[in-house]
Amino acid sequence: MKALFIIFAVSIVLIMAACHKDESVSASLTGTWNVVSDSTYSSGIGPYGTPSGSKYIGVPGDQFIFTSNTLAMREANLRSAHGTYAISKDTLKLKYTSFVDHGTILTGATGSYLITQSDNNNLELSSFVITPGGIFKEYIILRR
Repeated sequence: MKALFIIFAVSIVLIMAACHKDESVSASLTGTWNVVSDSTYSSGIGPYGTPSGSKYIGVPGDQFIFTSNTLAMREANLRSAHGTYAISKDTLKLKYTSFVDHGTILTGATGSYLITQSDNNNLELSSFVITPGGIFKEYIILRR
């Protein structure tokens, strides 16, 4: 019985620690982040596809604005989005209510980014997706 109690107590502490980490990351995201750069890479479609990539350098007004659970983002007239987000450990999961990319309107879009945060003023998001059409990578650098 004592061993069962210890296992239960340790489990509760671990669950609370995990929840606390998610909440602290979420709290540290809240606010306005300026886009430094947004780099993309695509391996091309199929084994003989031509790889491509680009690096967008942020301009004044390019921002990611996080509230307690919503996100609004803008990169010049190229990309804009609104939606909700959730954090699970070191992963930012997005569900867009609206997403416009180079004039194309996407509905029901979702995204997932690995979060690397060196301090409260620097945020790095990276995404790596393997699709039947090839590999797609994105790396976003944000600063307060």
